[in-house]
Amino acid sequence: MRILTKYCLREELKLFLAALFFFSGLLLLGQVMNLLRLVLKEGAALWNILSIVALWFPTGISYAIPMSLLFAILIGYGQMAQQEELTAIRAAGVFPAELLTPAIFLGVALSGLLFVNEAWLAPPARLMFRDKLQDARKDIRIENLIVPGQLLTHGPIKFSCQELEVGVSPLFKNVFFEYSDSPGFRILARTAQVERVNGQARFVFENGQILWTDAEKHLSVQFQTAAHVLPVPGRSESKARAKDKSLLEMTPLTAGLSEPERFEFHKKAALVLSPFFFAVFAATLSMLIKRGNRVLGFLLTLTILAGYYILLAVASALHSTSHELACATVWSPNALLLVLGYFFYRMIFLF
Repeated sequence: MRILTKYCLREELKLFLAALFFFSGLLLLGQVMNLLRLVLKEGAALWNILSIVALWFPTGISYAIPMSLLFAILIGYGQMAQQEELTAIRAAGVFPAELLTPAIFLGVALSGLLFVNEAWLAPPARLMFRDKLQDARKDIRIENLIVPGQLLTHGPIKFSCQELEVGVSPLFKNVFFEYSDSPGFRILARTAQVERVNGQARFVFENGQILWTDAEKHLSVQFQTAAHVLPVPGRSESKARAKDKSLLEMTPLTAGLSEPERFEFHKKAALVLSPFFFAVFAATLSMLIKRGNRVLGFLLTLTILAGYYILLAVASALHSTSHELACATVWSPNALLLVLGYFFYRMIFLF
């Protein structure tokens, strides 16, 4: 490997790792905030929530890698152009295409890494993430979900109250309770609280009546105190959806693929190859930025990524109307990057 290639590759790797830490941390922070809502508002156990964050990382890294590579190349080559290093390199007789070699090499290597991730690592991690999330939801404190004046539907339970007296054990006033697994079974009570005995939650109602109705008779019973044990939410094994399956399970040679699975294959394949196309585009664009700096590079990164993922969103929206058009559209961002990269290359080296 030539000294020039090693030098460029080393500088890009430094910037890439720094950007990867930033973008993956930013994406991870957003996911953590969503999960912490289960702890702060719904009472799920903090340890259960934090233990599943790592399972989201293989999915997040698939998006963080293209972002980081784009930023690293824009900044790296932009600094070389700003400091006239590219002019000196070309004056030394270096073939123009050799300037792009480090970026292309890094893009190909990262595409290979994304392939390994989407083929073997991310799919099982997504299924485990959903299973662990179901387990975490078992710890949710139902009293934290109840808002006065609003009907709460939680599994087979429907519950509403008109007033709430806040305390260690909240007191609900003017209560309506319905249990959908027993049709026609309702409770109207003046007050209700949630108690826990050996980890088992139950509603305790005071001063109310039980209404039970079926096709033949109606029953109304007054009571002073009544209790109803809340069912523990069961866990259903997560089944792999199209977007959760591995690339190797959805190749065009696989028999019996559904249209959603074929579309997800094209979407994942386009994402896996995106580092290569980002490298071609960013390496040539950055050479045109004579006054490039980190702020400009960061703004360009955000703008280009916004356009890229908007096109992917359009492809997903088209999937419901035209499968073939959606599969073609999902490749359009990569094709556009390649065309623009070639155009910039000709502007720099051939015109």
